[in-house]
Amino acid sequence: MTTPPHLHHITVEDTLNRWPATARVFLAHRMACVGCTMAPFERLPEAAGHYGLPEDAFLDEIHRASLGPEPDEPRRADPDPSTR
Repeated sequence: MTTPPHLHHITVEDTLNRWPATARVFLAHRMACVGCTMAPFERLPEAAGHYGLPEDAFLDEIHRASLGPEPDEPRRADPDPSTR
């Protein structure tokens, strides 16, 4: 899968805000990016570098997570609106 070029320039915060499902990628790599005060300033390749992750592989994981659940991954039902 080819990683879209915009992922090289987007910040961690923008990524998480635009595609909340990407949080699981950060957490799977034990990255403290979710909720970090540097998230608005740190770009994805920089975050990968700080954690010693291969940039291309990390960006590919982020891209796949941004597309939604894997085909074999169950989709969660919407929460019951009556509980809001």
